Amino acid sequence: MDLPPPTYESFIHSHEFEFLVGPDKKPFYIHADLPGIRSEYFGKLISGKMLEAQERTATLKDIDEGTFLRFTEFVYRGDYTTPAPKRIPDPEIPLPNEKAADNKAMQVPMAAENETAAPAQPLSDGTVAVNEDPDDDYTAVFLAHANLYIFSDQCFIESLKALVVQKLCLALSRFILHDQRVEDIVELLRHTYNHTVSPENGIDPLRDLLTEYVGCVADKVCEHEAFKALMEENAEIMKDLLPRLLERFVG
Repeated sequence: MDLPPPTYESFIHSHEFEFLVGPDKKPFYIHADLPGIRSEYFGKLISGKMLEAQERTATLKDIDEGTFLRFTEFVYRGDYTTPAPKRIPDPEIPLPNEKAADNKAMQVPMAAENETAAPAQPLSDGTVAVNEDPDDDYTAVFLAHANLYIFSDQCFIESLKALVVQKLCLALSRFILHDQRVEDIVELLRHTYNHTVSPENGIDPLRDLLTEYVGCVADKVCEHEAFKALMEENAEIMKDLLPRLLERFVG
């Protein structure tokens, strides 16, 4: 599903186009001819008759910087990388009150050591490291995929949508669903359903992937309080998930 990167000859002589991204309008500069190779939407924005094309600047205030950075990476490479999972620090064990004053020198700030990102997860070569440590929070990793999908859906970039589904499918297939990590999946499900819409006679591809995954791990997810709360919050999820559950438990 990965697209080959465009040849340098196809864009190297084009001028720079400026994107002002997010509420802080952080500038990103891309060769003007390059986005149009990946996206007809951006091709028209940059090279069409709109004001943005004339001023060589477009403002995208509703897109976060990380998502646009991954889009830029896709434009140049035909692929993208995600952030590393967040390592949740171990809780500090308080010292007994009577000894606390005498042992201040022994108190090591564990958060400073553990509140770091886990090693980056390389995805471009088709491999995903398995999360052996249940304290590795994958919420940001999964939402990076979802936000890029939502962005590509809004901008009609079908090749990027398909790539996101492929990469997230691979990541989920190798994700160890520790009890502590069920909420990572719940948040991914909530975010996806809050920002996508299924066609009238079908289901959105990202929703389809996630309901299929949840159906496969239903015995571990369905009794979780966060998941139960989400089902009460969003009836669409249960509507899409019910056929998966019937298929698994009824046959």
